[in-house]
Amino acid sequence: MVDYMDTPPAPKSKRAAALKQAAAPLVGAASELAHEAKVALGERASVIQAKAQEGYGVARQEARKRLGEAETFVHEKPYASLAIAAFAGFLLGHIISSSKANVVYLRDDR
Repeated sequence: MVDYMDTPPAPKSKRAAALKQAAAPLVGAASELAHEAKVALGERASVIQAKAQEGYGVARQEARKRLGEAETFVHEKPYASLAIAAFAGFLLGHIISSSKANVVYLRDDR
């Protein structure tokens, strides 16, 4: 067993060189691991991007289809469309204003 307390300290340049030499395999392994992780993440990102583009295309087609159906409905039944829009506006306004308790009392000033 070597007792490091009894040995005189090596000059800093020699210790630094020895540490550098000892750390070289670790640095190489860490670099290789980082490169492999980068490649794997790049591949996963490419797959996710392709799926997202495919989903975007499907959603866009579906939105165009629904827009065409809505336009057809509005042209075929304008009064029903107007009633639906008015009800939706009323409902949305009621939901938004329901958080405030605004009570207005009307009084006849005769």
